[in-house]
Amino acid sequence: MNLLYWIFNLIITAVEITILIFMFYKAYFSLELFIICHLLISLLYWRLNRQLKNNFSLAYYLVLLMPGIGLVVVTIINFLLQAKGTSDGLISDYEEYLSFVESFTEETEVDLDEELNQLSILDKLKYSSEQEKKQAIINFTTEDISLQVDILKEALTDDNPEVAHYAASTLNLLETNFEEKIEELMIEYRQTNEIDYLGELIEEYEYYIESSLLKAEVKSVYVQDYIEILLEAKEKFKSVYEIDLKLTKAYKQLEKYEKAIGLLQELIKQYPYRYEAYLKLMELYYDLDQESKMLELIEKIEGLEIHLPEEVRKQIEFWQ
Repeated sequence: MNLLYWIFNLIITAVEITILIFMFYKAYFSLELFIICHLLISLLYWRLNRQLKNNFSLAYYLVLLMPGIGLVVVTIINFLLQAKGTSDGLISDYEEYLSFVESFTEETEVDLDEELNQLSILDKLKYSSEQEKKQAIINFTTEDISLQVDILKEALTDDNPEVAHYAASTLNLLETNFEEKIEELMIEYRQTNEIDYLGELIEEYEYYIESSLLKAEVKSVYVQDYIEILLEAKEKFKSVYEIDLKLTKAYKQLEKYEKAIGLLQELIKQYPYRYEAYLKLMELYYDLDQESKMLELIEKIEGLEIHLPEEVRKQIEFWQ
């Protein structure tokens, strides 16, 4: 817990209790003045929580609605949480966990302009002059590495040697950049043991593996290394839902289907109302032509009335 927050709790608690005592026993404060002071203290408490990004709304209502007593209760709760967190590292571990998960679970929005850009360059590679093809590849930029690799691979087959050479050189450069970045992050993580580096390392492995740059035999080696990193992260946090989902995907890439299925089934037991594990297991059953098991899973989801995003509902309707 932030030291400033703890000190501030003690100070405002002491101030409000002092005012309360003087009002009741010394009559130095009128009720109206006490209410004004209490509202100001509550406002200060709320403001500091916002500043420190503490999400403890119940505490704020206790402070506001229970003059004096509310602050005492909140201070005691904070003290107990601090003592518990300090003794077994729960607070710092949880903060590290949140930082770690946030580092690789950011949602990516579909960029319509980028999709149109892809269609445009594919048309140019098919129908444009040699110079226009080369210029189109040089000018093409995207944050989607898989898309970039697909475009460059398309350009490898071009009749113009310069276009094909530029595409090959760029693909080699992308591969080198990935390998150097992974090595750099691995060194940083081993030296510092910082969670941010671990999250970035997992993200970089994932990008590289899904980029279509790797040949099958090389890809399997990287996937195995990726699994080892995920298992290390899982052990560090004593199991993380998001990591387990990534593990199932990696097992599937290595065709270790039993491991993937077993892990997904375990996730469903632990988190029966989260849809992601159900969806991945249904996808796996579908790929393995195990339709009856997939339909059983769909019935289970419908029976539990799990909230599903619209696109997931459409996918399930397609399977049915």
